Amino acid sequence: MQYPQDFPPESCSRVTAERLRAGKDFDHAREKPLPMEYGAKRDLEAELRKYILRQFAVFVGEAGKLGSQGIWPVDQVEQECLEFLRLATIDARYSKGFDTSGRAFAQGWIGSWGSIESSVMREFERSDEWR
Repeated sequence: MQYPQDFPPESCSRVTAERLRAGKDFDHAREKPLPMEYGAKRDLEAELRKYILRQFAVFVGEAGKLGSQGIWPVDQVEQECLEFLRLATIDARYSKGFDTSGRAFAQGWIGSWGSIESSVMREFERSDEWR
């Protein structure tokens, strides 16, 4: 994952550590023997959203510290957080967006211009992790 140039190394480490923990949890959830029918695809998509939002939450906390310290203005905090979410979603879609049989899911999460689709953003915003 690429971080903003002025994002402190210790903050990068915290986000990376959470991405690794969340990735391990996602991989464990993906291993559950569920056929793709009967809602398993929705379950995997929910787990993928958790994977993304767990690391996003740590990034937001670290960015908030930079804002509180006056290092980043509030508009930069918001901009960097949304960009991190976009990049994390793209990364997750390509690195984790498949089941144990190799079938892809979360195909329509990123639009043709590289932005998060509005329906996916609404799902993020409705989640417990977002709140």
